This record gives sequence, structure tokens and C-alpha cells, in this order.
Amino acid sequence: MGDVWVRQVFRLRDLPNSVGSPDDVARLLSTALGIPADQVIVYSVARTSNVWEKPPSKVATLRLKNFPTAFACVAISGLASHAFGSWQPHGDDKTFMWIRDAIPQSVDGVRAILYGYDSKLQNSSSFQSISDLGQSLILRLKGEGWGLPSSKPIVFLAHSLGGLVLKEAIVQMANSQNKIITKLFKDVLGAIMFGVPSFGMNQAPLMAMVEGSPNEFLVQDLSREGGADYVTDLHKSFEGLSFLRSTEIRWAYETEKSPTVKKGEDGAWATTGPPAVLVNAEDICSREPEEQAQQGDISSESVADGSQVGFPGDTHPVTEETTTSVGPTDVKGEAPLKDLGRVITSIDELYDSIYSPELDFRVDQVEEPFESTFHWVFDIPIFTQWLQGGAGLFWIHGKPACGKSTLMKFISGNQQTRDLLHNMGTSPLEEIRASFFFHYRGTAIQKSFEGVLRILIVQILRPYRDKLSNHHRPVWETYQTIKSEQRRLWTRQERAQKNMQKVEREIEMTRQMMGRSEQDQSSHSHLEGLPIASKEPRAFLEELLKSGKTIRSEIKWLGKAMTTAEGDLRTFIKTSDSQGLGASPTLKLLTQAVEEFHGEDGLLLKLEKVIRLLMNQDVIRMDLALFFDALDEFGGPPDVICRFLKDLVQTSDTSATRVKDYTKSDIERYARGSITNWGVSDPIIFNLVPKVVSRANGVFLWVKLAIQVLYETYLRTPSMETPALMEKRLQELPADLLEFYEVIITRISEADRYYTYALLELLIRHNGPPIGYDGE
Repeated sequence: MGDVWVRQVFRLRDLPNSVGSPDDVARLLSTALGIPADQVIVYSVARTSNVWEKPPSKVATLRLKNFPTAFACVAISGLASHAFGSWQPHGDDKTFMWIRDAIPQSVDGVRAILYGYDSKLQNSSSFQSISDLGQSLILRLKGEGWGLPSSKPIVFLAHSLGGLVLKEAIVQMANSQNKIITKLFKDVLGAIMFGVPSFGMNQAPLMAMVEGSPNEFLVQDLSREGGADYVTDLHKSFEGLSFLRSTEIRWAYETEKSPTVKKGEDGAWATTGPPAVLVNAEDICSREPEEQAQQGDISSESVADGSQVGFPGDTHPVTEETTTSVGPTDVKGEAPLKDLGRVITSIDELYDSIYSPELDFRVDQVEEPFESTFHWVFDIPIFTQWLQGGAGLFWIHGKPACGKSTLMKFISGNQQTRDLLHNMGTSPLEEIRASFFFHYRGTAIQKSFEGVLRILIVQILRPYRDKLSNHHRPVWETYQTIKSEQRRLWTRQERAQKNMQKVEREIEMTRQMMGRSEQDQSSHSHLEGLPIASKEPRAFLEELLKSGKTIRSEIKWLGKAMTTAEGDLRTFIKTSDSQGLGASPTLKLLTQAVEEFHGEDGLLLKLEKVIRLLMNQDVIRMDLALFFDALDEFGGPPDVICRFLKDLVQTSDTSATRVKDYTKSDIERYARGSITNWGVSDPIIFNLVPKVVSRANGVFLWVKLAIQVLYETYLRTPSMETPALMEKRLQELPADLLEFYEVIITRISEADRYYTYALLELLIRHNGPPIGYDGE
């Protein structure tokens, strides 16, 4: 596969216009992919054919000599193990190491990584808990660069305690608000868990080994005896994550007995104890062993030769998924609640996949209107008629920096706009407002057609997603709580019934032995592995009978508890009116949106399908108003956005107004307010306001820059010369903004001017999160 891949020729787009040679391209790509520059073969570098692109870029054709890293495989060792030796076969021959030798040969583009930690039992001074170890794993991954935009996906291989550490880390990441950890969480493709218990392990020998040591509590957490519930609680938290819907978790369990630890006569501990199955199918995922056998298992031999383990995408029969589990039987009326859960999860995933905070950056950056400015817009008859009429396009035009963006922000967020759109509350339609502010100096998504589609879908669906959260999500969460309790009781009942069967078998075997002659040694062959060998048969039988009585009482109590839980579920279904969920327009609309977004199409095509659905659907009657700012800053061909707007409005009706015709009093108010904000009350500078307004020619930014120049002149000039000099400074200021910028640049010392140009170039070329945006 790798040979075919590296023979492919690729096209690399969006290269800076300053890239001039193949060597420049190779250096850039080597940095991005983390590969040597000599691994990149560049055939051509040329200017892009898109004449509308701003700023212009270049495109290159190239080939890669070797397959670059596609994802990382992180192997986490288990309890009392060695990070390297854990993945080697038993015996004297240690030349083969599965992670190092087999995995890279089996899977192209994988980077194999070993992760070790202090997991020894004897003479340990560590008192870390599994929670601490999980946190350490997260911090180590962050420190190695995962969670950054360029980080690769991860697949984990985890053994024994290492699997619990991984599950703990995943649960912590799922609950984290840190954006780097959230990105790291999304990088996880899946895991293979080798002998990782879900309900604890038999740790009696190990408890004896670590008694009184700092790591005693860690071993207690692993135990299923003594009332320790940590592993079970962790399993519940892990199984409840929506994360499992988008990842693949494969489980491997033991099919052969392993030696247990035993203390020798010399006081040393060694693996010389009786063989036992430490983690079986039931321990891993609360499933019948027969069912697990049907699903497939991974044996210790398959791990040793590295040929039987599958990764996400493999179809080897030995690694079938074991993600579904048998549980309590559904009751009548549950189906709508399950459908509700699928819609809630799917719409959350849709929202998370298309929304990005940088889409709102430009509108947040636009200044708020200054003290009661722009209210005149609601006094323009053609504008209010357009809002109430609900058809066609309305164009607001004017010079750069004349306040168009501030006006658009004011209109799109004003209550009066809402009232007019809704005909003062008389319209039967649901009023929806959505807006997009193009940003020429922003990232690609802030000036692209994809960005338009993303933010429109998010904003159109937002009120219905909010309704879902406010009205339907509590219903689903209550249902999940009841079902979780049902599953917990069912799991306990299954375990108790299995324990009862085991006790009954031991009782029968003990009675058989007691009925035979003590000289009949063959009877002991039937009891191999039973603790009876160390006790008198009658005393052992009494213990078994007592244990059986306790288990029967537990089974009886669990039966009643499950009946009560089922009754609670039936009552909830009846009182929650869940049968009416299918008729909810909100759920219908969101379901349709999710269905349109799913599929194998590219992201842009899927976004277009969703927006067409929202425009043409008849489930909910919407009164939809869209506000677009700075269409001239669209980063693609103008005909693309023009066709889109025509398709949206489906009419040729247009109206327009010019900002300059209404802003003279606003600009004067802004100029006087700006002077006041400088802390100046001298009438000398206030007397210049009419001239400032006249020269501004409707451009707010010109006023802002001019007032700053006048203020600096006022501070530096003796009072006798102030009026004349300020008048002169005002007349010298260029009327054109571009020329004004040139004046500002010339005031920078020549020593610093080069760095200013470089900084401005970096800002223009910056293609990451917006400068000043807290991307953490």
C-alpha cells in the first residue's frame, strides 16, 4: 500500500506568493509534515489560476519519497511490567518485540510509541492512584505535542492496569474544558484493550504482597473484593461517553491460565502459584462467555507473533467488535426515547463538527455603536418596509470605514429588527436571524463560502437546538439515569446468578467427595483448583451453604429491585408523554438536518445539502432574515456568492440605501464623544469639530485618526500657538484613508519602519487563529 501511495503526485495549494523555488516548497512541507526536506520531490511551482484570490497564492505539484506518519500507536504496559519487555514473547529469545518489529510492517504510516510508568509492586515507594496515572498520561501526551492543530491521530494498545489508566485518562479528557485537551481527546481513534477488567480482579495474592506499602491502595482499587468499586465505577463512566460512538474499542481476554504469585520459603515472591484465568470475557464486558466466543477472542499466542491483532478498519475475524452488550429487556414505549437520544447525540456532533469560535471573531471585533448612533436606520421607510415584507435583497453601501459593519451589527442584534421582522408579533412564522461578517484579514474560513455555510447552519439550527436542550434533553437524561440503574442491577443479578451456579457446582462436588472413601484419591482430581484441598470437607460444605444462602437472598432482593426499576421506567414513559416525541417539529427538523449531513460526500457538499434542506423544508415555517457584511471581502470568485444569494431570495427585488446620507449627526456626536473621552474640555479643540466632520466625508475611521492627531498636537503645543497649529494640522491631513495610512507610516522612524512592514506582512499572511484570539 505504501509503495502505491508514494507514487501519487499531489497538488499543494495556498502557498504564499513569496515562495519562489521548489526548495522553498520542500522546506515548508517538511516542517508541516515533520519529514526531511529531501523526502519531498517538487515538480513545479506556479501562480494559482484564481485571479480573484486575495492575497494571491501559488500551487505546487510534488511527490513524497516515503510514507509520512499517518497516526501514532501508543502502547501502555500493565501492572508490574516493563514498558519494553511487556511486548516480547516469553522465553530466552528476546530478539522479537511486537510493537517495534511487527506493527510498522503491518500498518503503513504508523509511528509506534512505548509509554511506561511506575507500576512495580515490590519495594515500591509510589502512592499514585489510577486517577493520578491517567492525569500523568494526559500531561505527557500534551508535552509531546498532541492537542495541537498539527498533531496526528492516536491508537492505543493497553494491557491490564495500562487499560484502566487509559480509560481514566479518556474520562478526564471528556470532562475537560481545556481546548488543547479537547483536541487531544478528538485525536483518539480507538484502542485495543488486552486483559483490561471492567469489574475488578482477584487480587488476594497481590494484596498480601503489597500490604503496608504505599501502593496498597492502588491494588485495592483493582480488586473486586472488599467493597472496592473503583473499577466498576470507572467502567460506567467510560461506557457512558458519546466518544464511543465515533471510536473503535477492541477487547482481548485470556484463553489460557496464567501463573499467580506465591511467597516462597525464603520470603521472596515469585510467579510459582497455581495457574488461574485472571481476566476472562465476563470480567471485561459483562457478557456471556459463549457470546464472547462468537464475537471472537485474541489469544496470547496471537499477540506474540503480531499477526492476529486488528486496527480500526481491519476485518480480521479474530478482532470483531464487542461494543454492544446484552442488558435488561426493553419495555413498551422505549423506542421514541432511544430515537430522542440518537437525535440529541447526532445534533451535538453536527454542531461540534461545523462550528468554530473564529467564525464569530469578526462580528465580536466590530465596535458597538457610539452612544445612540445609527438609530436613524429604523426611520427609513424602504428599510422598515423591507423588514416587514420579508422578500428580496436590501443593499447597504458606502465608503470603507464609513460604519457599515457597525450598522450591520446594530441591525442584526436589535430588538426593533426582531419586532419588524415578526410584524410586531402578528406573524405565525418563527423569526430566525443569521449573519456572517466576512473578514479579509482573517483566516480562510472567515472569508470563504464554507465559512458562510457553516455559520448559517449553526445560527439557523441554534434556536431549535436550544429547544431540544431545554425541553427534550432533560427527558432523555432522566431516561438514561433509569436505564443506567436497570443495567447496574441487571449486571449484579447476572454476576450473582453465575456465582450461585458456581457455588451449587462446588456443593455438589463436595457432597460427592464426602460420600466416597477418603482412600479414593481419584475423587480429588475432580476438585483441582478448588479451595477445598486445604479445608475439611464438612467445614467447607458449611461455608458453601452459607454463601449460597447469602447469594440467594441477594438474587431475590435484586429481582425485586429490578421489578421496581422497570415500574419506574413504565411510569416515566407514561408521564413524560414520550409517545408524542415523534410528532415534534423541532425533532423532525433536526433529524432531517442530521440525515442530510451524514454520508460520504465532502464537507462543502454536505453543508450545501443541509442549507438547501433548511431553506426548502416545510416542517417549520420560518421567517428567515440573513445579514451579510463586507461581501467585497469574500475570498473567492464574486459569482459564487452572487449565485448563492440569488438562490436564497429567489427574487430580483432589491432595495438600497447609502450610509453617508444619514451619518452626519452620528459622526459629529462621535467626534465630540471621542474628545471628551480623551479628558479634554478646552473649547479650542471642540471648535474644530464641524471642520473635522466636513473633511471626514462620512468616514468614521478618518474622524478617529484625525482626533488622535489633533489631541497629540494639543498636548505638545504651547497654548498661544495651539489654535493656529491645530488648524494647520487638520488641513494637512489627507482626505483619503490610504494616503492617511501613508502619513502614519512616514512618521515611524526609518530604523523601525522595516520591522513595521514585516509585521504588517505577517498579519496579512497569518493563516491561523485570529491575532488576539485566545485559542489556548
